[in-house]
Amino acid sequence: MAEPTEKTIKRLFALSGNICAYPGCSLAIVESVGTVTGEICLYMPDAKAVPDMRPLRPM
Repeated sequence: MAEPTEKTIKRLFALSGNICAYPGCSLAIVESVGTVTGEICLYMPDAKAVPDMRPLRPM
C-alpha cells in the first residue's frame, strides 16, 4: 500500500477536528504543545461491523 501524501495527511488531520476516530476514544490527535499522539490508520470493517483499525505504518 502506498504511503499517504503530505496533502492527504494534512487533510485527514484537519477533518478529524483533532479528535481520535477510534470508537470510544476522544483523545486529542495533537496535544496543545504540538506533540502528535495520533496516527493514521486504515478503517476495515468486517462482516460483523466490528471496527478494525490498522496502522498504515508498522510500529
